[in-house]
Amino acid sequence: MGEVTAVTFDEPSGLVTVTGTDLPASAADIQSVSFALTECVVDADSVSSEGLECTLPLSATCGDHVPIIVSRWGTVPPAADLTPITVTCEITGIFPLTELNLLGADNITLTGTHFPHRLSGSTVEIQFDDGQSTPCEAVATKEDELVCLTAPFDKEADAGSTHTLTVVING
Repeated sequence: MGEVTAVTFDEPSGLVTVTGTDLPASAADIQSVSFALTECVVDADSVSSEGLECTLPLSATCGDHVPIIVSRWGTVPPAADLTPITVTCEITGIFPLTELNLLGADNITLTGTHFPHRLSGSTVEIQFDDGQSTPCEAVATKEDELVCLTAPFDKEADAGSTHTLTVVING
C-alpha cells in the first residue's frame, strides 16, 4: 500500500484533491475518504493510483487536517512530510454578551463558520479569562452555530466584571 503525499483544498467548492503513490486504483477499492472531519464524496472518474478528487457535502470543520483514505486493504497512511491543511473557524457573533448569571447555567450561542457538525470527534474548549478560567461546556453544534453552557463564576470576584471568551476548536 502506498501513501498520501499531497493534498489541496478549495474551500468555496469543497473540492479536495489528493495525490500520492500506489493509492487504490479504482473507486471500487475505496471504502471511504474523509477530510476535515467530514465524509468526502469521491469522483469515481478521478481515481487513479496517483490521486483522486472528492467533494465535501458539508463545510469543512476547523483544525489541521490530512485526508483519510480507507481502502479494502486498510487505511492509506500520510507521508511523513505531508503538510496538513488548516481550516480556520470564524466567530461572527456571540449572544448574550451581558447579564450572565454568576451561578452559571446560561446558554451562550456563538455564530460563525466551520464549527464542528457534531461534538463527537472534535475537541471544543471554551472558557472565560476570569481568575478561575470559568469554562463554558459545548452542548450543541452545527456548522454555523455553537452553543455552550456556563459553569458558576466566582461570585465575589466576578460580580460586575467584564471578561473575554477564549474558544479553541480542534487545536
